[in-house]
Amino acid sequence: MMDSNKKLITLIILSLLVRVAISGKAGVVMGRDIYKWNFLPRIYVSITNNIDSGLRLYYSCSSNYLPFHREAAAGDWAWVADFRKSFWGQTRWACTFQFGGETHHFDIYRDNRDNVKNYQCQYCRWSIRRSGPCALNAQTGKYDLCYPWDT
Repeated sequence: MMDSNKKLITLIILSLLVRVAISGKAGVVMGRDIYKWNFLPRIYVSITNNIDSGLRLYYSCSSNYLPFHREAAAGDWAWVADFRKSFWGQTRWACTFQFGGETHHFDIYRDNRDNVKNYQCQYCRWSIRRSGPCALNAQTGKYDLCYPWDT
């Protein structure tokens, strides 16, 4: 009897862990709380170079803790950052993008934009375009949440 209870408890715990592992949704999720009881979730940010004419994209990003520089060829996917959301809600990753003689700035992640009620992003994917960055919309599966460059 005791052995079967242990197996049942183990099975329940494993099924919950699998459910949590596969529940992550890429892109911005609107209309529901994706974190539930996870107060300091891990956030993942990535970009894709979708600048026309096959231009090479150079980018430099920094947070309060870590600066770095990268380069992405045309159409290339690039990892930008993974980090824990700040308890104080002030997490920010500022990036500078350079391509074809142009330089632009954009906060690729900002708590007060990317994680507010009914608009949350844990697996934040961005398409970098000449006109500005566009976030992946989890509902449509398209990069249709577009923003102008900050400068």
